[in-house]
Amino acid sequence: MRVMSGLQSNEGHSRLHSSAGGGDDRLPRWIILMTISALGVFVITAVVVESGTMDGLDLAILNAMGETVNSTDPWGPPWFEETVVEISALGGYPVIVVVTTVAAVALWLLSLRGGAILLLTALGTGALASTLLKIAFDRSRPDLVEPLDRTFTASFPSGHAMISMLSWMTLAAVVSCYVPVRAVRVFILCAAFLLAIAIGISRIYLGVHWPSDVFAGWAIGLAWAGAAWLVAHSKIGLPHERVY
Repeated sequence: MRVMSGLQSNEGHSRLHSSAGGGDDRLPRWIILMTISALGVFVITAVVVESGTMDGLDLAILNAMGETVNSTDPWGPPWFEETVVEISALGGYPVIVVVTTVAAVALWLLSLRGGAILLLTALGTGALASTLLKIAFDRSRPDLVEPLDRTFTASFPSGHAMISMLSWMTLAAVVSCYVPVRAVRVFILCAAFLLAIAIGISRIYLGVHWPSDVFAGWAIGLAWAGAAWLVAHSKIGLPHERVY
């Protein structure tokens, strides 16, 4: 009886694992679809931007946000402008590197080394990709007014949008792997996604990026995060049935 009970328990666990993640040897289809779709969106956006088709829409959006030739004061009171600057900082390398390093060290000390490796590798490769893409496209930043933030690199794609989407979503995915309650996992992933969206919008508001820069950054950042998740599931062994 004990043997039969054990077999039934193992069989039930296998069914649960298979239905949630597609089985031990199969990767989550929704992550594969998300990664491919996000990469496709980035490629299409890059092609459209290079052709100049997006210029009119980019300019119209900046005009609507107060970034016009005749205005040096974006929409909203001064306290709102300061708030946007602080939100933008959450997608900068100082904050991202500190948070990622602290999280990676904590995971390593907890013997959750797969998660630590994933975080550091995703950030390192993503930062390199962001730099190379900026060099390759070499798009000029908006010069309609004096921007509210200092910049030192090319405009396309937005580094803040890409790195924040990549890093915060990867961190959320790793944390979600060790959270047993599905509702909490969903909340963590949604919160990370919305934070990355807010950071990207802040870059447009501050006048340092064209909207298409930010849109492309979100897309390639999400694709990079998805690729990192897939590698983690197939090579590092994180429990992929919990990344949703």
